[in-house]
Amino acid sequence: MSGRLLKRIHLVVESMRKYQPLWKELVRNKHASVLAPKESHIRIIQAVRKERSKDDVFNLLNAEAGISYQLHVTNNNTSIQFKLTIRPINNILIRNMKGEITL
Repeated sequence: MSGRLLKRIHLVVESMRKYQPLWKELVRNKHASVLAPKESHIRIIQAVRKERSKDDVFNLLNAEAGISYQLHVTNNNTSIQFKLTIRPINNILIRNMKGEITL
């Protein structure tokens, strides 16, 4: 591989946000756990919720499939457990790129 290509790959890896790998694992497995001190729990939970809102591909694919995932969080003194469960979307109108309304 050329040095230029390696540098580009390295930049892509570095641009990943801090909690994005946790969100990706949660999407892939529908559950994830994190060991963290109690003082960090609120920040981590908020960060995962933010990653969920920023994942446009995840949200769009689920909207097209007519489903929604609900994020469940449980925690104790040393760990946080995240779980995604499916919740169907009923009677939601979605506008496509042409502005047409579809079900």
